[in-house]
Amino acid sequence: MAVRAYIGTVLLMIFGTAVICAQSETAEIQKEQKAVLTHKYAAVVFAKRAGMFDEYVDSDATLSDCVSFMNEQGILFSLSDVVSQKIFTSKDCARVMGQMSLIFLGEAKREFGSVGMIVLPDHVDSWEQYCIMNGVEYKEMYKKLEAAVAVSS
Repeated sequence: MAVRAYIGTVLLMIFGTAVICAQSETAEIQKEQKAVLTHKYAAVVFAKRAGMFDEYVDSDATLSDCVSFMNEQGILFSLSDVVSQKIFTSKDCARVMGQMSLIFLGEAKREFGSVGMIVLPDHVDSWEQYCIMNGVEYKEMYKKLEAAVAVSS
């Protein structure tokens, strides 16, 4: 349990720092929007700026590259949600951070065996519950993402 709490804390620290670094890129991504946290913004931050995948995703990767990479890892960013600039909710943040936590714990199981989205572990009802049980501080990360978007607009 201590390892899970440590990973949750480390994820929040890395993501928090990454959000600050991503603020300059936010201006480009969010030009046509007014302080709205979208799947588009979140996909780029989690893929390129979160400090977890930056050795695999180039700093000049396109939005499409970021979405493709995340989906290949089993962290779902629906193309329609990204293109339609759907609002990225706290619940979405819990899912993404929970899926990332499972990847880094080596416990990720996918929908269709070796492919598809990473699924919730057995006996867990929601990604929010998973995050709370495992010390993944998704609410704090969500607040940091919202604040970064607000600063950039």
